[in-house]
Amino acid sequence: MNKTLLFHLIDGKDVIAEVVRNNEGVYLKSPFEFLFSPQGAGLIPFMAMAKGHIIPYPQSEHIMFTVEPADNLLEEYEKAANPSSIETPRKQELLVP
Repeated sequence: MNKTLLFHLIDGKDVIAEVVRNNEGVYLKSPFEFLFSPQGAGLIPFMAMAKGHIIPYPQSEHIMFTVEPADNLLEEYEKAANPSSIETPRKQELLVP
C-alpha cells in the first residue's frame, strides 16, 4: 500500500511525496517541496529538472524525520500531484441584450 508522507531533510527542505514500494526498491512518486515567500507558502516539484516524476527514496542519513502530513496539506498535495483533479471554472459566455 502506498502512503503519502512528509520528510524533513537535513538541508532544511520539507518534501511531501507518495512512497511507492516495488520489487526494485522504494521510491518517491510526485515529490513536492515547500516554497515560502512573502505571499505565503506553496508547493513546487522537488527536483523539477529530473526526468520523470519518480525518484529513489533518499538515504536515511539525509532525512531528519518523517511524519504524516496534516489533512489540509494532504489535500493541497493531491491537487498538485494530480493536475487533472484541479477544478477549473467553466467557460463564461458573453450575454448580449
